Amino acid sequence: MKICLLVVFNHRFDANIGFLLDYYSSRFSRLIFLLPFADDLEKKHNDVISVHYSSYLFQGFFGEASERIGSMACNGYVVVGDDLLLNPVLNEANLHDRIGISATEAYTKSLRSLYDAPLAWSRGRTTYRARFPDSLDFTRLFPSAEDAFAKAAQY
Repeated sequence: MKICLLVVFNHRFDANIGFLLDYYSSRFSRLIFLLPFADDLEKKHNDVISVHYSSYLFQGFFGEASERIGSMACNGYVVVGDDLLLNPVLNEANLHDRIGISATEAYTKSLRSLYDAPLAWSRGRTTYRARFPDSLDFTRLFPSAEDAFAKAAQY
């Protein structure tokens, strides 16, 4: 059975990719990284899918990536966050036996309506944002000023 491991990033932490590849590549046939605003990496790496939705609820990530995920030759998927490590004894050959479900079953901790999701925690961002002022370096995502003016001149 071929199980694809989908690693979901809530922010663009490129530095985690190498570690995660080392940690998981011998245990899963296919690793896919859903990485926000990583268009430049997606062009270089087949294992990166750049997503452009809010990372507060993630449902947009899967909607945007669904066509590519669905076209992969996998019998099943395991979804983890980039800041979560699966137990090192788990791999695609023993996963179902170890967690006690058959290959035709699935597991999720819970399902809830996203429409009613309490988002009060997200408003608390302002309280910790001051402690982490160097979060996403978005400047590398933009073209140089010269390239931008050259492209704009066409219009």
